[in-house]
Amino acid sequence: MRFTAWALLIGAIAAGCREDSTQSGNIQISWTGADTGTLTLPARAEWCAPDRVLEVIAASGDTGVGLAIFPADSLAPGLLPVRPPTDTTSRPRSGVALRWFGETLVTGFYSLSGSTTVATVKPIAGKFQTTLKSVVDGTQLNVTGTFSGLAAVSSCGARSRPDSVIR
Repeated sequence: MRFTAWALLIGAIAAGCREDSTQSGNIQISWTGADTGTLTLPARAEWCAPDRVLEVIAASGDTGVGLAIFPADSLAPGLLPVRPPTDTTSRPRSGVALRWFGETLVTGFYSLSGSTTVATVKPIAGKFQTTLKSVVDGTQLNVTGTFSGLAAVSSCGARSRPDSVIR
């Protein structure tokens, strides 16, 4: 997946995803470090077959979280390392992005390291732990989270059945 996909994931979060029929599960996260907080949001999962990436996106207003999973081939249970957005070639891997509106500006964070575990694929569920870095001032957060109850829909290329991404 190219750096462009990361930009699209962060852009989708920045745009503030609206609730729609593709939302089927949720994301729960908590973080410590430069700031502390917790968040639980309805989420949607989208599979892009040409790029072989699953995007899990959740947002409410100016707050959002995005998880990108880049499997070696198709989505399957297992452990994936979390990589920064500059790593555009290794597979399997995953990435996490977080944003919220602070006192004076929108703050975005991207993943540096950690791991994501896909526990099940029907429905899609798992957990992640990562260190995120602020795009504004370089401060870091330690984030843990879970995602559950997700059914992927095709988001690019030819429309396919939601379970076509699963072995």
